Amino acid sequence: MMPFDNHYFPCRHQRGVALLLLVSIIGIAMLTYLLGSLDNLSIKARQAEKFDDALNNAREAIFAYTLGRIGNGEWPGGMPIPDYLAETPPVYDGEPDGGCMDASKANGLPLISSGQNMRCLGRLPWRRLAMMTASTSQQDSIGEMPWYAVSANLVDGTCMMVNPGILRMQYQGYVCNPSGGSLAHPWLTVRDQRGNVLSDRVAFIVMLPGQPLNNQYRAVAPATDVTNYLDKLVVSDDCIKPCVPGSYSNADMDNDYIIPGQEQINVANDRLLYVTIDQLVPMLEKRVAQEVKKALDYPRIYGVSYRPWLLPFKNPELLTNFAWVDGEYSSKGLVPFVICEASSTQKNCNPNQLYRLRLIVKEPELKEHSGTLSGMTLEEMLTYLNYFEDKGKCTTIDVTTVNSNNPNYKCEDTLDTGLPSGVTKRIVKINIPSMKKQQSYFVLDSTTHARRIFLTKYGTLKEVLTIKDYDGINLVGKARLDSVAPISEESMLATQIQYPILPDWYRDNQWYQYIYAALAPAYQPNASRSCSEGCLQVVMHGQTKADNLPLVVMSAGVALNQTLLKSGEQFNSSNPAQQRNSANLQDYFDSVNNVSEALIFDQQWPLTSTFNDQVVW
Repeated sequence: MMPFDNHYFPCRHQRGVALLLLVSIIGIAMLTYLLGSLDNLSIKARQAEKFDDALNNAREAIFAYTLGRIGNGEWPGGMPIPDYLAETPPVYDGEPDGGCMDASKANGLPLISSGQNMRCLGRLPWRRLAMMTASTSQQDSIGEMPWYAVSANLVDGTCMMVNPGILRMQYQGYVCNPSGGSLAHPWLTVRDQRGNVLSDRVAFIVMLPGQPLNNQYRAVAPATDVTNYLDKLVVSDDCIKPCVPGSYSNADMDNDYIIPGQEQINVANDRLLYVTIDQLVPMLEKRVAQEVKKALDYPRIYGVSYRPWLLPFKNPELLTNFAWVDGEYSSKGLVPFVICEASSTQKNCNPNQLYRLRLIVKEPELKEHSGTLSGMTLEEMLTYLNYFEDKGKCTTIDVTTVNSNNPNYKCEDTLDTGLPSGVTKRIVKINIPSMKKQQSYFVLDSTTHARRIFLTKYGTLKEVLTIKDYDGINLVGKARLDSVAPISEESMLATQIQYPILPDWYRDNQWYQYIYAALAPAYQPNASRSCSEGCLQVVMHGQTKADNLPLVVMSAGVALNQTLLKSGEQFNSSNPAQQRNSANLQDYFDSVNNVSEALIFDQQWPLTSTFNDQVVW
C-alpha cells in the first residue's frame, strides 16, 4: 500500500476553501448579471414609458384638433391630412400635405383628395396640431415623432356627414354621397400580434417606429420611404391559436395594421395606439351639444338672463325651417337657429348687428313721390320699411362724436326685377341716425320671438326711407318717407329679432336631428329668473350632478337596440327599440326623465348599450 501523498491530494480544509471561493465567484457573477438585467429592464421600462407618453400626447393633440373644428369650412370629427413629404423637394415640416396616398400607385404618389383609392398614412402633422418636436432632423431618425393613419371617412368631407348616424353605417364599396346611408370609405383595421382583429372600426392610429431593423435606412434626409420606418410582421401557419396566418405590413396601403408582441421586437418594433369611431363619436356629440348651448346662451351677451324659446318636437328628419313659425314656441324641443355663413348675403352672423330689421315709424309722412313713383301711396311706401328683414344688408356706422350707444344704421339694396316699364333698377335706402339704445327682450307674439328695441331721438327725421328709379343712367322716379312725431314720443322703432347662430357644419352634417333642449320655467322670456319658479336638474345614478340650471342640451346619440325605456328579448338588430326617423321622443332618448315634462334629466358615464344620451348644462 502506497503512503498517502499530500502533494497530489490536498487536505480537506484546502478543498473547502477552494469550493467556497468558487461559489463566491459564481455568486458575484450571478449578482452582476442580475443587477445588469434589472438595470436593462429599468432602462426599457423608462423607454416604454417615454414611447407611451409620445403616443398619448399625439392622440390628445388629435382630439383637441378635431373637437376644436367649429368654424366655417370645418366640422367636428374632421381630421388632419398626414404629412407625407410630397413636396418638391420633400420636407417634413409638420404640415398636412395636399391629399392622401393613392393606393393605385406603387409609391402612393401623386397624392389624391378624393376617390376610393385614398389611403391616409404618413407622418403626424405636428405643427398643425400645435405640438413641439425636439428633433430638427427631417428624417426623424430617432423616431421622436409618431406616424399617423386615419380613415378617409374623416378626411373626405365631400362624401360623408359626421354625426351619430355614422355608427350605423357599413362600407359597401365606394359611394360618394353624404346622405347615401353607407360609408364612403372603410374604417381602419388593427390586429394583435397573432393577426387576430382587435377592431375593424378604427378612426385613426398613431404609430411610433422603433429603432431601424433589417434593411431599414434613415440616414439620408429626408427618408420618405414608409418601409424605412414602419414594419412588416409575418404570422406563420403554425401560430398559436386563435390566430390568422398571413403577412401584415404597417407600411403598405391596405388600411390594415398590426401591433407586434414583445417577443417579436427583433423583427417588428412599431408601437401603436388607436381610437375607434365608437370612442370618437360620443366626444363629438358632447362638443356639439356644448356649441349649441353656447348659441342658446346668446342673450347673456347683453347681460340678459332669459333664454330663447325652442321649437316643438316633431320628426327632426323633416325639419326644414329652423325658425319660430305661427307662434309655435316650446319650453322643450328642437333648437331654432340661423347659419353663420361668411360668404352669404342672406344672413348676418354678428349678434351685435341687426339680423332682422323691422321699422315702425311714428307719424309717417310721404314727403316726395314723383316720376315713376308718383302714384305710390303711403301704405305702399310703408311696406318697404320691412324690405331689409333677413337681407343682411344693413351696416352699423359708429358715430365718433357721440356715445357708441347711439349708432347709425344704413341699409341699401338694388332691385332689378319686377320693375315698371322703362326702369332698369330701383335703389332702396334706409337711414336710421343716432338712435338712443334701449333693450326689451320680453315682447312675444305670433311672428316675433324677442325684441331688442332702439329708440331714435325725438322729433322729425328726414329721409328715413328713400326709393329711386333709374332708366340705366337717368333718375326717372323718386319717393321719400319722413317721420314727424310729437316731442314727447319716439319717432321710430328698430326691432332686432335674434336666433341662436350656428356654423354651417351644424346644418350640413344634420346635427339638428340629434339635438334637443329644455328651458327652465324661471328662464323663459318674461319669467322671473328665480328658481322658485322652476329650474332644471341633472342626476347621475340617482345623485344630483347639477341643479338650478336655466338650460339643458341633450344629444340623442345613435339609435339603440335596447334602452332603459324599452328592453326585452323582442328587441334585436332587425327590430330595434328605437325606430328613426320618428316624432316620438322615446325613439331618441333613453330614460323616463329625458322624455317626460319633468325638470329632471338623467346623465350616465360611461355610456352603455341601453343609454347613450349626452347631457350638457
